[in-house]
Amino acid sequence: FDPSGALARCNYGIFGLEQSRLTSEACGEGRNFNVFYQLIHGMRSRRERDAIGLLQRVDDYAYLRTAGSGGSSAGPEVSSTIDAAAFDKLRVVMAQSFGIESDLQLSIFKLLAAILTLGNVQFRADDESGRLAVNDVLNDFTDLLEGMDTELLTDLLTTRARQSRGNVTTVHLSIEQAEQQRDALARDLYSHLFSFIVDKINEQLDACSGRHDPSSTIALIDSFGFQNDSVNGLETLIRNYASERLESYYRHCEVEQTIERYRGEGINWRIDWPTDYERSNWRGTSGRASFEPDFERSASRCVEQLVNGQQLSVTMVSASNLANDKKE
Repeated sequence: FDPSGALARCNYGIFGLEQSRLTSEACGEGRNFNVFYQLIHGMRSRRERDAIGLLQRVDDYAYLRTAGSGGSSAGPEVSSTIDAAAFDKLRVVMAQSFGIESDLQLSIFKLLAAILTLGNVQFRADDESGRLAVNDVLNDFTDLLEGMDTELLTDLLTTRARQSRGNVTTVHLSIEQAEQQRDALARDLYSHLFSFIVDKINEQLDACSGRHDPSSTIALIDSFGFQNDSVNGLETLIRNYASERLESYYRHCEVEQTIERYRGEGINWRIDWPTDYERSNWRGTSGRASFEPDFERSASRCVEQLVNGQQLSVTMVSASNLANDKKE
């Protein structure tokens, strides 16, 4: 904001992008990122679909199938008509509001289609060579990412270099390990694409902001709530820990600092604000739950166990059924 209080400029940052959602089912949602469904249902031009290698149906992509649903997509019912309308609106906003023209849009959609294609890459044991073989879908993926060497990518997905006492050896991965490599690559591609789009938006916002020198700023954080995925891991722990820290800071600014300020002015004002222990045992109905009082120490112990190669066990408590619904 400038000295007169008018909005001078705006900037977006990335906070806690949920990369794991791309390659695993999000608990209680069933849908992957909405843009994938909008792309499949909304891109009507046959020429454009062929240019980015987009398949016809949602169920054609492994990343868009929900685990345990018999190989079909599930989750919240969103009609293809709604997805198609949202895609039309997305293209208009990208062009008119953020200066992302049709050629660049098509490149972005092509990378999204490539990420979905990568999820269809499957591995099998080759009895003759003793290493993993990859299906032909990998060729489709490398064709979409023009200039990528298929053989080199095959080696990166199925082997790992290990250095010991100055010697480098090549370790052949199992099918499960290769799938983890594939999913990690997909998440990295999506993360880089997301960062690129945010940078393009910020460039446009900065160009429209004029030459004002902001004297103050207001930061708005769109934070995720309590996460309880079908399989909880370190990423879930970190997301929930960050959410709790933000909640604690907000409580400090909004309540505790206000009480101290009133006391400094001689105002005898009291509020029944629960202690950390009381809050940790709270059983409310608003869908909000806090961790145990020593959660920070528990998180530190979990990270220490992970670094030391010990087995990591994290208990996540669902806010919908705190007493019974626990997942390891």
